[in-house]
Amino acid sequence: MTATPADIYSPPAADVTAAGPRRWAVSPGAAKAVWAVAEQGTFSLSNWLLQTLLANWLADRAEFGAFSVAFAWFLLAGTVHNALVVEPMTVYGGARYAGRLRQYLGALAGGSLAVSAAVGLALAGVGAAYAAGGDPGVAVACWSLAAAAPFVFLSWLMRRASYVSGRPDRSAAAGAGYLLAMTGGFVLLHVAGRVTVPAATAVMAISSAAAAAWLMRAERVRRPGADVDPGTGNSLVTDARRDHWRFGRWAVLTGLAVMVVSQWYFLAAPWFVGVEAGGALRALTNLFQPVMQAIVAFTAVLVPALARAAGTPRYGQLLRRAAALTTVGPAAAWLAGGLAAGPLVGLVYHGRYAEQASLLWLIGLQPVAAGAMMLAHARLCLADRPDRMFVASAASLAFTLTAGTALMYAGGLWGVAAAMPAAMAVDAAVSWYFVRAATAKGTPANATGAPAAAGQENR
Repeated sequence: MTATPADIYSPPAADVTAAGPRRWAVSPGAAKAVWAVAEQGTFSLSNWLLQTLLANWLADRAEFGAFSVAFAWFLLAGTVHNALVVEPMTVYGGARYAGRLRQYLGALAGGSLAVSAAVGLALAGVGAAYAAGGDPGVAVACWSLAAAAPFVFLSWLMRRASYVSGRPDRSAAAGAGYLLAMTGGFVLLHVAGRVTVPAATAVMAISSAAAAAWLMRAERVRRPGADVDPGTGNSLVTDARRDHWRFGRWAVLTGLAVMVVSQWYFLAAPWFVGVEAGGALRALTNLFQPVMQAIVAFTAVLVPALARAAGTPRYGQLLRRAAALTTVGPAAAWLAGGLAAGPLVGLVYHGRYAEQASLLWLIGLQPVAAGAMMLAHARLCLADRPDRMFVASAASLAFTLTAGTALMYAGGLWGVAAAMPAAMAVDAAVSWYFVRAATAKGTPANATGAPAAAGQENR
């Protein structure tokens, strides 16, 4: 899924010099960037292991296919939660609510549980629809993930809250703890011969709850009081609800468009090529997830750096370096994945999906397109044009539902493998068109790096 710059921006800290020569000094901003990359690494590895271990250890390949379909719906529900709860927090938490951050986080924890309950019920309804349609495996997976949603989504909120408080090291530590707990739980299930989708989601829920509880204690989260803000005349909960809805309605639209593009093929593939083939698609795509998450982590470091460098010669230097990294790195991963497709799939999945290994030549183009897309999105965010990001995402969505679906119908898995990077390329092309238009008009970079929806309600 694509992370908006608002997700990952934290205000730059002033540089301080450690004891000793200046050349050995490490700025707080650089240290936070390292912790941000580490946190993204644990998150990426956790998701990768979750799907890889299930692909290997579930007794029936069709069961993993059913989980893949349900997991796509789960991520769609997570997009709604993040748009309404997490993304607005990254904009307002460090500024408007900085003096009441602990109480604000307490209000958001309650809001997270409420939103999770709502989207969980919707996910359970999706499971009921699959059960009525004769797909009990997908139904059970949906119900299991619906039960785990409040715990998983709360951990997502608290891991991002540590960025707002200026302590991404806590988020990285919680991510590492979650990774160890989840992996240990899966190993125990495997040894006991009890690896099932409900058991796996229970391990996810327990590990997430433990990580969230540790972070809430580390951040000293408090229940919001009933005190009224003299400036607004409202309680903190009322103000937070208003601010989050004003920002979140934009974020929901953009996030849903991006999420549908990324998950549509996993949801629709079983109709065209069968549930088992849908599992193969998920398994092969999973091989490039570390590269995709590395791009997200790089964006987390890049956006605040560009915001600080706006209006200086260093801005152009950073852009050129970023363009090189987001081009060369993904291209190298694509080439390596294609050349080593057979051995790589055999090593990771122990002989499963070997007949589809050559699809990596097409699937590996996704990180290449994603690198171009995310760099363009960062530029549009700094130019204060989130509306243009939504238009680009909508264009990609239109391609996915029309030409992409036609490719899937005509070409099966090969059509899907071609359509997925093509949809990202459409987003990237439209985004870069708007970037050039904004540059031609001399639109200044936004010093905050936050989408305009945070403060411009009617754009």
